[in-house]
Amino acid sequence: MKTSESIVKLSVGLTKLRAEIVQPKKTANNPFFKNSYVPLNMVMAAIDNASKGTGVSYINMPVSGEKTIGTVLRINHESGEFMEFDPFMMPLEKNTAQAAGSALTYAKRYVLSAAFGIDSEVDDDGNAASGNNGNNNSNQQKQQSKPKEITKVQIDNIKTKANQLAEKNGGDLGAVYQALKIADVNTLSKSYADECIATLDQWLGGV
Repeated sequence: MKTSESIVKLSVGLTKLRAEIVQPKKTANNPFFKNSYVPLNMVMAAIDNASKGTGVSYINMPVSGEKTIGTVLRINHESGEFMEFDPFMMPLEKNTAQAAGSALTYAKRYVLSAAFGIDSEVDDDGNAASGNNGNNNSNQQKQQSKPKEITKVQIDNIKTKANQLAEKNGGDLGAVYQALKIADVNTLSKSYADECIATLDQWLGGV
């Protein structure tokens, strides 16, 4: 993260903003994935309404890499103080405007929600990302041994199947990763990667 030399006034402004935040409702639904979330426009509206009189504003700057697209969030104060977060990148398996737009929308919603305290998705207590299934015995076993890291074969498998599913359902790759609770494929555990692959097979109509 980058910041101005001082962020005192920005911190005061953010404190006021957070006190005024009204959590938006999860009005967007994806019937295929059976989940609900707060759409980007409502996340932005909640922040904009709460920021009035605080001197706080923000910029979501698009950035791209090799087969990735994402955003850099910069929060500004009218005094000139600022804080700029590290890039948040999403995998881009298909080089089309639709796929890029979908992934970018997800990235913007994710970083804005995280930075300003918006509850934009259902909270599963980190179970999906860690591969936990809620079973106490299973949780204890995972705590006793470090989860095995995802393999390159699994990464390629997930990316391929996610792209196929996105094409099958309108090209919304970001929605696929959102439904699987994946922010970065490369950081998944091996066990959760297997679960994702099995889930993708089911959604694709496989065994």
